[in-house]
Amino acid sequence: MADGNNGHWRQLEALWQQQPVALPVPEELRKLVKRQALRLRVFAGLEWCMAALLAVYALYSLGQGMTLSNLAWSLILVGLVAWALRFSIGNRRGIWHPLEESTQAYLALARERLQRKRAAIRFAWILFATELAIFALWQLLAAFGWLDPLFNLFSWRAPLTIGVIAGILGAWSWLTSARIRRETLVFEQIQHNQEE
Repeated sequence: MADGNNGHWRQLEALWQQQPVALPVPEELRKLVKRQALRLRVFAGLEWCMAALLAVYALYSLGQGMTLSNLAWSLILVGLVAWALRFSIGNRRGIWHPLEESTQAYLALARERLQRKRAAIRFAWILFATELAIFALWQLLAAFGWLDPLFNLFSWRAPLTIGVIAGILGAWSWLTSARIRRETLVFEQIQHNQEE
């Protein structure tokens, strides 16, 4: 009986010795992932603050009078905010912490965060295009007298406002894409160093 147990323990010991030794996570990678997490928290906080301000503005619009235009504007605003928050929450789900304390887990988390940033850029442009389509439709309905005009689409303010928002969105997209490219190179270099 004792020999049977010893043989079993030897098999377990051999199996344990065959397991790969986990290398410590490089400090550079740990710091980069920590900075990514800080940016995630800051941007999530800013998005929630913006959503709260827009919700208050929607309620303020309703408080100005229960007209069809105010009701439609408030519902559209709340709908767009809800859509954006739903995307934001879903896009950040599962990317707060690495699954384990290993270099591969940290690299996988960092790469997944970069993919999510790309998705956020795409979503921001889709949301902007949707808003422009809503404003154009609103303007069309206002021309028929069904809604009160929000602004004059043919005034100098409308193209200026749209241009400024598109410029800010474009600059943010470009800066975020540049950061994604930079971080991708860093993570590839760290992985290359780990494989050597």
